[in-house]
Amino acid sequence: MENDIKQNIDIQLSTKYRLTSDPRQYILHERVSEKSENLYYYTTLSGLVSAFIKRNVNTKYVTSLKGLDDNIKKYGKICEKAFKQIKG
Repeated sequence: MENDIKQNIDIQLSTKYRLTSDPRQYILHERVSEKSENLYYYTTLSGLVSAFIKRNVNTKYVTSLKGLDDNIKKYGKICEKAFKQIKG
């Protein structure tokens, strides 16, 4: 089952976002200001990754499907790099 989290995770995805976990959920931390952050909770890692990508792909500035694709790939690579840290 995907939400059976075997280890606690704490990964800095970007200057604004951090991924953590506890035994039951994945948590996306979004830094709003120096002293404030929003927390979003997900039962699956894929749900968190989808939310991270959606929050970062700014469609307001994308002018083509290729631009959208490039943007999604950029944030997908950030996640991929971060998850390699977990596997060691």
